[in-house]
Amino acid sequence: MRLYLMRHAEAGDADARRWPDDGARPLTAEGEREHAVVAETLARMGVRFDRLLTSPLVRARRTAEITATVYGGAPAPEEARALGDRATLAGFLAVLARLPRDAAVLAVGHEPFLSATVGALVSREGAARVVMPKSGVCAIEFDGTPAPGGGRLLFHLRPRELLALAAEGPAATR
Repeated sequence: MRLYLMRHAEAGDADARRWPDDGARPLTAEGEREHAVVAETLARMGVRFDRLLTSPLVRARRTAEITATVYGGAPAPEEARALGDRATLAGFLAVLARLPRDAAVLAVGHEPFLSATVGALVSREGAARVVMPKSGVCAIEFDGTPAPGGGRLLFHLRPRELLALAAEGPAATR
């Protein structure tokens, strides 16, 4: 399985007065624009996926929708509570275990879950430390079903690196 982990785009700071339910906090206009470029760059790099899983929180769902739009609408985002604000590694791995072993999966979620998950999946001791910035993406490959310590980190790209690739044009992503 190839697993792409993506943090939701820029959503601004939590504000209990504007969004009493933080799960309803939307992306900022700049976050939407920047993420569209990030998704376009990933597509030009040849990143492909069969399934697009997303946290049910608004900011992650919108990030997945933008990504799906860039990819022509397919695959459509599928909500997965296992990526939500109470995400656990065990719950997420249970979702992945139900998917075909040769699947390519893009999962959109939140911090600190994503960074901890990357560390757990690529390090047998769980000691690897990866920070997932907003709109950041990493790719992890497994020979079979994803398990702690069983993954190989293929790449970890921050949005500024993806935006720099976009600015350099098509030749930069070949």
